[in-house]
Amino acid sequence: MKKFIFSMAAIAFASIVSAQTFSIEHEIMDETTEGTPGNNPTEEAVTMYNHVFNESDAPIENLKWKLEEVDLPAGWALFTFCDNQTCYTQSQVNQFIANDSEVPFFTIAVGESSELKPQIYVPEYADDGVGTVTVKVFFYTDETETEIAEEQTATFIVRKGNVGTEIIDMKDERVAVFPNPGNGQLFLYTDLSLDARSFQVFDLMGRIVLTGNISDETTSVDALSLQTGNYLIKVIDGNENSITTRKWIKK
Repeated sequence: MKKFIFSMAAIAFASIVSAQTFSIEHEIMDETTEGTPGNNPTEEAVTMYNHVFNESDAPIENLKWKLEEVDLPAGWALFTFCDNQTCYTQSQVNQFIANDSEVPFFTIAVGESSELKPQIYVPEYADDGVGTVTVKVFFYTDETETEIAEEQTATFIVRKGNVGTEIIDMKDERVAVFPNPGNGQLFLYTDLSLDARSFQVFDLMGRIVLTGNISDETTSVDALSLQTGNYLIKVIDGNENSITTRKWIKK
């Protein structure tokens, strides 16, 4: 009898999971700051407003998020991180990072959304550079939580000092990556008007895993050596300025 009840519960859980789907409003967000006086982090932190949307016809009750990577220059801090339950403090966020924690969202009703909002503290006296925060949003196939049914990532980038700004935004069709998701080979399209000269591929830890030159509108990139996962592709012009960044998923 107990086995039958457990089986029915597992079937019910699987049915709920199969009906769930969500989207993230911005896969990549990119902000630039000159830094702030450093007197009041609550008021001065760079706040990046993003959302997770319930795209299904049922409430999502088992969605979680996890900080995959936090790479900030010296003197910066991930001051808070907010979802639809609360804004977690810097000390709580540090614990999440240290413990590799998976943090549950509150139930997201049909047609509703949750905040996915970091606040990054960048005092003017802190080091210049580029800070990156990557968060994974996901849910499991069943209550054993051994296999992920669906996952998406959001990457938040903050720049300070003489590190350059993106020349075009992330929706500009003059740069494209295809197929996306893809397997061993990807193609990088860059309009000739952008004077793109090179590219860099970053993993979620911020490490450069591939580089190459751009000499034509369409560049073939051999990605066979890369592991399955999410990557960022930065396109660079002849003056070493970052033209734009694109997200690519390897299946």
